[in-house]
Amino acid sequence: MMIRPIEVRDAEHFLELYKKIDESGFSTNCYNSNLELA
Repeated sequence: MMIRPIEVRDAEHFLELYKKIDESGFSTNCYNSNLELA
């Protein structure tokens, strides 16, 4: 499976954003909301 460099950079950028969101607790709230909607 080939991964283009831009995709790798995007993935790294996404992980950085996810860490920031996770630290703020926002992702946990979204996860709980998704469970309630399911």
